[in-house]
Amino acid sequence: AFEFDQPEKLAAHLEGVTTLYNTYWVRFDYGATNFKQAVDNTRILFQAAKSDGVKRIVHVSITRHAIDSPLPYFRGKAQLEQALIESGVSYAILRPTVIFGREDILINNIAYLLRTYPFFAVPGDGEYRLQPVYVEDLADLAVACGAAPDDCTLDAVGPEIFTFGELL
Repeated sequence: AFEFDQPEKLAAHLEGVTTLYNTYWVRFDYGATNFKQAVDNTRILFQAAKSDGVKRIVHVSITRHAIDSPLPYFRGKAQLEQALIESGVSYAILRPTVIFGREDILINNIAYLLRTYPFFAVPGDGEYRLQPVYVEDLADLAVACGAAPDDCTLDAVGPEIFTFGELL
């Protein structure tokens, strides 16, 4: 269990860990759970990992983030990349786009809506491009990056590019 309010206990849970694979994040603000809290918690996790001797952190981020983004989701992802780079721990940052797989939320919800309703709202003109990545490919990349010696930041994208309209 995460014990962000007790960093020493969190660090104790990491005893013997050489590589930390971080996928912790929140999808949206909900009640007391919000992006600021996720950023703060992840910084605590990075520090706990460093203090307990974790040698490498593989962090799942997102493409198209920006430290000055007006959207807290994307701004928070950029803040965490910066915090990890500045932590002094060896790192790999993976920047996936849309992740799909058997139990993903986004693509499966879109498919459900398309099967269930005679209409679907397309934001904008639908011509913006997506390069979805299969969840198992992302996992394979994370494992390979965990074993690699050098710091790196990689876009984790699939081989095919679709417009949103084509994806639908």
